[in-house]
Amino acid sequence: MQYRICKLIQGIVILLISCIIAGVPVCALNIMVFEQTDRTVPIPQALIYANGEFAATSDVNGTYNLSYEGDPPALRIAKAGYREWKGSPSVNDTLLLVPLQIRNCTYSVQIFDADTLLPLTGIQVKAGLSDGTIRQNRTDSNGSVQLPLRTEQVYDLTITGGKYQTIRDKLVTGFEDTAVQYSMIRNDRLSLLVQDAQTHHPVPDAQIFTDRTDSGKTNDKGILITNMSRGTDHMIEATAPGYEKTILQKNPGEEDLIIEVTLLPLKSRVFVSVYDPARQPIEGAEIKIDGESVGLTTQYGRLSIPDRELRSYIFTVSKIGYKSASRTLDLTQNSSDIIFDLQPEVTRVQVSVENLQGISLPNASVLVNGSLVAKTNSNGSAILNLNEARSYLIGVELDGYYPNNSTVKLPLSGPVSLLLTPKEQDNVATSLPWLYIGVGIVIVLGIGFFLLYRGGGKRPSSHVRKKRSTLKKRSL
Repeated sequence: MQYRICKLIQGIVILLISCIIAGVPVCALNIMVFEQTDRTVPIPQALIYANGEFAATSDVNGTYNLSYEGDPPALRIAKAGYREWKGSPSVNDTLLLVPLQIRNCTYSVQIFDADTLLPLTGIQVKAGLSDGTIRQNRTDSNGSVQLPLRTEQVYDLTITGGKYQTIRDKLVTGFEDTAVQYSMIRNDRLSLLVQDAQTHHPVPDAQIFTDRTDSGKTNDKGILITNMSRGTDHMIEATAPGYEKTILQKNPGEEDLIIEVTLLPLKSRVFVSVYDPARQPIEGAEIKIDGESVGLTTQYGRLSIPDRELRSYIFTVSKIGYKSASRTLDLTQNSSDIIFDLQPEVTRVQVSVENLQGISLPNASVLVNGSLVAKTNSNGSAILNLNEARSYLIGVELDGYYPNNSTVKLPLSGPVSLLLTPKEQDNVATSLPWLYIGVGIVIVLGIGFFLLYRGGGKRPSSHVRKKRSTLKKRSL
């Protein structure tokens, strides 16, 4: 009994399900997506949305079989480069044709010469898709061309024409009109790079002759763009101020874009002459160029410096006793003789004047090389301003003293001391010997007369004695 009841319930459930299925039929819709142009082209990989949800993509034939239950769904079909399609099929439709319109945009392409920046006319611009679709045209007098392209596509862009190198590029289109520019390089375009052979720095304003024809001058970067045919010998001549002329022969190939030209700097002998304010040559003056010592001047005040490049240098001249001189000079072939005038350094020299007892003598005249320059102060000293580079005769004079002098050569380690001898002391010292000599002579003469008077020891005659006695009496 129980088994029969279960079988009955199971049968009722199956019957109900069957009724439900019969009441909601399942429908199949075949969707075909194609391009709406003058020809019917299926569109694969189109995105299909049903009631706002992604359902599938179309196959290689642009079709998809959509199954749905109940009312037909709201469909949205999209593909890059096409305008979206929205709609719903009828209840009894089993085939839905979906035409997608191509979405286009205009690309304006301008072509100009890479060197002259002038627009190029008659250049072919071609844009192609992977399916073989090609859009192409030639540039007008303004170097421009207008291409109607599909949006959201990747085009292979090719630009060809004239003596210019072909340009190949990928062009990705968007939703809006766009303008692009391209510069084309000539097939016979070659860049000449002129450099210093030693420093490898660029040489601006270098004059270039190609096959004896003036091609122009290099720019600030040492570059000149020329047009020379490849596979042919060309003679290139380069000159620049301060450099030797360079001539070379080149046969540029297809891979050559830059030709390097090196210039050797011109060199010249330089003479440096050094004088003092009196235009007398200074011997032994040290010459430095850019801080490097290059030698000393001879007895004629000159120094010869060989092989110097014709450019700017800093010359420095120095000598003990003179102020150093420095200046920047641009060496040229016409200015190889350089003259420096050195001014002497001034030093303070103290002169002290004393007598023989070491007492300072004020108001003494101090002479330098015979010229009065100062007088000693109350301390018996004077300060002189002298040039270190010379020898001087320093003399001192004072009333009542004999003058004194000394030759000095600067620099000195201390003051100059001069002693003065009084004239009175000198007279006494020189007169004493003559006084003693005179007294000695008088004594000798007196002794001589005394001996003469005595007659050598004999007594006087009676006549003489009488005469003496008479004289004595008279005196009494």
